[in-house]
Amino acid sequence: MTTQTFVPTSELIQQTPCVRSLGQTQNQATVRELFEASACDPFEGGDGGDAGSIESPSIWLFGIEHGVERNIEKNPDVTHDERDYSIDKQLGYRFNRNAFKLFAAIHGKLVDDHEDFAKLKKPWVKGSKGYLKGNLYPYPCRNIKTWTAEAKQDTGFEDKRELIKWCNEHRLPAIADAVRHYHPKLFIGVGASMAREFSKACFGDNTPLETHQLSINGHTKKIRYATHNGRILVVLPHISSGYNGLNSDESLQETGNFIATKLMR
Repeated sequence: MTTQTFVPTSELIQQTPCVRSLGQTQNQATVRELFEASACDPFEGGDGGDAGSIESPSIWLFGIEHGVERNIEKNPDVTHDERDYSIDKQLGYRFNRNAFKLFAAIHGKLVDDHEDFAKLKKPWVKGSKGYLKGNLYPYPCRNIKTWTAEAKQDTGFEDKRELIKWCNEHRLPAIADAVRHYHPKLFIGVGASMAREFSKACFGDNTPLETHQLSINGHTKKIRYATHNGRILVVLPHISSGYNGLNSDESLQETGNFIATKLMR
């Protein structure tokens, strides 16, 4: 389990449907069994932050999977808490920078104010409150089709489709359990092609999503969303690439305004 500023209670993990007793020592367990056990942590494979609580709920932003492959990490044994994830560092990443612009807009500010907003709120910095960053799938890959020999060795899964199928059946319900436990004020999923999976991760089922369309510079941007049992899910196209993605300040501003005025009012 990745060390982060929050740790789900052991009771929560044991209640997730993917956990089963290994009935043996770690040395005797198979690589796949050990990977499955770690994947039961709904926050495994993310960048950390604050999961929040009923009294002080956070905004959760989930991607599909981490974009940094394990084999290009300088030291894969160093935990997230030990890496430099300062705001200055994050501002160098286009994805994070655009996420800060979106957050600023959600909070009624201009995207131009994103640096001041980020330095004040410090999303995903160790010890800060209000924001969590995770992923649907726990193993880091360069893209969603990547599956290397090292990935097989690390996970025990022969191919990517097998891993995704297992995660959809077991890990996504574990994320939904965490949503019920921590009560985030907003769950943002980034990756329009995974709308059904984000729905299952947030609501525990395939709750149908409505569509809101933006027209930005001649391009249509589709925002999928749903509210159910006090939970709010928004599924966005990618926020750093693609002609239909939220790749401009105008698109991020309008999306943040829509979320703030139509879903979180």
